[in-house]
Amino acid sequence: MRNLQKPYDRRRMFEIVGTVSLAFPKGKRGRVPTQVVDPRGNEVVRVHKVGGCN
Repeated sequence: MRNLQKPYDRRRMFEIVGTVSLAFPKGKRGRVPTQVVDPRGNEVVRVHKVGGCN
């Protein structure tokens, strides 16, 4: 595991660990990425279209 090189807010760190995604605004292209990491560290990223976009 790598060490963080800069100071960080421990309270904010708890927001990015776990199984629940953080909310974020829809991009101008109407697509959002999803990332899944399994317990072995394998990653899969997919890009999905968001409904209601022009």
